[in-house]
Amino acid sequence: MSYMFMNKTMAGRFDLLFGQYGSLLDHADIRKKMFERLDNPAEKAGDTSFHPEEVKHILSALECLAGNPEAQATLMSALAFAQMKNDCAG
Repeated sequence: MSYMFMNKTMAGRFDLLFGQYGSLLDHADIRKKMFERLDNPAEKAGDTSFHPEEVKHILSALECLAGNPEAQATLMSALAFAQMKNDCAG
């Protein structure tokens, strides 16, 4: 998944809801640097748009949400939506 959609417009929408965890623009910069250091930034995990490194991060987030199946379902729903949008755009 790209960081290109993590822009000023989206930050204006998301930072109001999630800003206590850092600005979306700061997260975009972190992702950009992460992809710059990867040996193969275009690598995909299975039949998804996710890089294997992203899968590790998603699994970490799901582990942190252990015991809260509704939160896990919310995250997985957002990820499935992102994958579907990626499939449609591809």
